[in-house]
Amino acid sequence: MTLIVLTITTMIINGGDNMILEEIANIFEAECKAKGLRNVSKIAGVSKSTISSIINGCGFNLNVNFIAGLSALGYELKLVKKQK
Repeated sequence: MTLIVLTITTMIINGGDNMILEEIANIFEAECKAKGLRNVSKIAGVSKSTISSIINGCGFNLNVNFIAGLSALGYELKLVKKQK
């Protein structure tokens, strides 16, 4: 799983579709507005500084812990094969 996640992250950063990064940033921003940064950090198990960086457009790694944090917030990350 880590290999797949790293490959996806590399693909996205190296000229791929940045949409997923923007969507994750938007999710965290909306969750922070609704619940507060401190609470989101506790729920997701992601540091406040990491969440702030994501919201401000900084890159991040989609690792297993991060995906678990999204799950704790009620989201799931799915991979869908692109149509040719």
